[in-house]
Amino acid sequence: AAALPAVNSRPPGVRFRNGNRRPHQRRRANTDVLPKRSLGREPVPSTTQRVGPARVAAAGMTLVELLVVVAIITMLMALLLPAVQSVRETARRARCSNNVKQLTTAALGHVQAQGYFPSGGWGYFWVGDPDRGFGESQPGGWIYSSLPYLEQVAVFNLPTDGNPSTITDQQRQGAVQLVRTPLPVINCPSRRRPLRYPKPVDGTFIAQNAGRNPSNDNTAARSCYAANGGHATSAEFSFHDWAGPPAGVNLQNPRQPGQHDWPDRRSNADAMLSGLVSSCSKLEPDEASDGCSMTYLLGEKYLNADHYDTGQSGDDNETWVTGTNNDNIRTGGHPPSPDVPGWTASAQLRFGSAHPNAFCMGFADGATRWIRYQIDPTVHRNLAHRSDGGVIPGNVLR
Repeated sequence: AAALPAVNSRPPGVRFRNGNRRPHQRRRANTDVLPKRSLGREPVPSTTQRVGPARVAAAGMTLVELLVVVAIITMLMALLLPAVQSVRETARRARCSNNVKQLTTAALGHVQAQGYFPSGGWGYFWVGDPDRGFGESQPGGWIYSSLPYLEQVAVFNLPTDGNPSTITDQQRQGAVQLVRTPLPVINCPSRRRPLRYPKPVDGTFIAQNAGRNPSNDNTAARSCYAANGGHATSAEFSFHDWAGPPAGVNLQNPRQPGQHDWPDRRSNADAMLSGLVSSCSKLEPDEASDGCSMTYLLGEKYLNADHYDTGQSGDDNETWVTGTNNDNIRTGGHPPSPDVPGWTASAQLRFGSAHPNAFCMGFADGATRWIRYQIDPTVHRNLAHRSDGGVIPGNVLR
């Protein structure tokens, strides 16, 4: 037999780098050097390849990168915030429009039950008395007279004592509770929440037929809505005593001559009381000869934006159930206006709102419409007059 070659022998034509390696043994790959590119194939990295410190990515963010991220977030917030506010205002407008619709429907419920629109009441020194019914005998304002048709009979009955001719302690205490009961339907959500607000005028006195407020909590609920008193301006509308009759008035016959300077709405209709609600009013729908669809019934009132919750504005310092006053009755004698901070004097009888572009009005036919602040002042005045025969352009009421 042929002799085996020596272990360290080298076959002809084969060169070994290390004489101790066998010809069939593979040389261990050099892990520090990438394999050469082969024809038509990409090199396959070794799973045992060592990565030096220079190849490790830096962890965290640099200050510049952080500032860039903050700037981007700020820009996104600036872009999104107006959109969010717009969505919220749209929701508030819808709720406000629903409030106007409910109040308008309640007033028409009063018409259906009593035959006439709610009365404006006696004056700002009187509040509602359920025992005196409706119309000329009711000292409370139009919102109070509408309560039974708003499904608020329990609130309506708070001052009851069963005696329409005498003001008892029971009635006085119930009246205090009445004026301190806020209702969501009488507050515009863009303006204020249904809460009690400070009542700085007249101390703790509330009304001739009510007790006094607690000295440590002199507050009352207020409304953001007003009935249409006509087309008069402020000077024309203050022709009589807005406070109402004195405390000693004969409640069995309060309209007895000599007791109080009651307004005569019929003889003064052309000049002053030309709307659908005024002091001791008892107006029927057919007296709106311009047509109920062409006559304001009620709507949003203008307010000084600085005094939504202070009670220090002269057109928003009483309660939501007081009789005729500029808290609860407005006119079309002046153009409407959005709420403006610091402006009250010439605005105390205007309609308006906290909404941009328009305010919501309820009409005597039950419709509710958004009216733009840019409405022609003459058209606005005509809509507030129940019988002036003025022409209303069709595009105003779309």
